[in-house]
Amino acid sequence: MAATGLMAEALQLLLFSPLSTFSVLVWLAALALHALSPRLQPRGSRPRLVARESDFSRFLATAIPALTQAYAPPAWARNPTVQSLLAATVLRRSTDVPFFRTHLQLRDRGLVALDWAGSTPSAPPANPDESLVIVLVLPELGRGPCSVGDTCRAIIGRGMRPVVLSQRGHAGCPLTTPRLQASALSSGRSSRGS
Repeated sequence: MAATGLMAEALQLLLFSPLSTFSVLVWLAALALHALSPRLQPRGSRPRLVARESDFSRFLATAIPALTQAYAPPAWARNPTVQSLLAATVLRRSTDVPFFRTHLQLRDRGLVALDWAGSTPSAPPANPDESLVIVLVLPELGRGPCSVGDTCRAIIGRGMRPVVLSQRGHAGCPLTTPRLQASALSSGRSSRGS
């Protein structure tokens, strides 16, 4: 009896909850797209580190095995479009890390947002004798600080202070100039601005 009631409750939640129904439809669309897509990523392809040849890039290649080993995604995630759809809908998780936003005005009067994780931006370090390391976190294109909540939680757990940089016009940061931020340009991340 309890199993039947639980099954009926789950079915009702699945059919009549808009978010849940949407998630199921996205899953079905992603699976159909995967089955019909002729351009599957070849299984076992190696990642490519695009960087200037340096001691640091050689260190990364030897210290991080994932950069040299072939990546074999699970069958349901071989298609990059399917991965993007699932990450944007079904796999998205909310974060319990609080963020406090400040805006930084650049030389051309554009704005970028700094989302400080964990506590207020002016919070002093726990031990006043040691300096607090600040880690700059860059979220996925168009996504906000909540998309990197797990990363920020791990940074806080290691005693550092994460700040998420949201570019012009992304993640609720107002677009005040007719110029967007290109990912290849680092002028918005420099201390002098653009």
